[in-house]
Amino acid sequence: MAINLAGMFANLGAATQGIGESVMGGPLPKDYRDRNAMQRAGVTNPMLQMFGQGLGGAMGADMRSQNVQGQEKLGQALMESDPTKQMELARGLINSGFAEQGATLFQKAQAKLQEQQTREVLAKQAKKLGLTELSESLLTSQTIDVKAAQKEIFDRETALAAARG
Repeated sequence: MAINLAGMFANLGAATQGIGESVMGGPLPKDYRDRNAMQRAGVTNPMLQMFGQGLGGAMGADMRSQNVQGQEKLGQALMESDPTKQMELARGLINSGFAEQGATLFQKAQAKLQEQQTREVLAKQAKKLGLTELSESLLTSQTIDVKAAQKEIFDRETALAAARG
């Protein structure tokens, strides 16, 4: 005796769940970055998506959408204080499709790194000239004005050169 299974699945797409929601799932988000891993694989059924995301998460795969992952990376990058790590995270954002945010963050991190290097050079120079308090302030305090510190170091060098000469 043969069982006809084709008739059982013939109207699966038209079946409804609750208030007019199709068992097959809704339409995919228009922006590809808003699609989670299951939607990118073509699975639109919400129950299958939840199952797949749970299974993927248990296996260590990140099943979230690229937008969600990108927002998390942006948050991490903004919280990071080390400019070299910020630059690394900015590259990750750019590679994830968030070129504008990544480029902005990269430029800010680059400027921060440049200021940090300038502070280190000025601190060494201040220490050589006997300005230990200024040297320590340049390394520890972000509120000290770099231009004012440069002027103070220049004035000290000028005074020492005049005394020698």
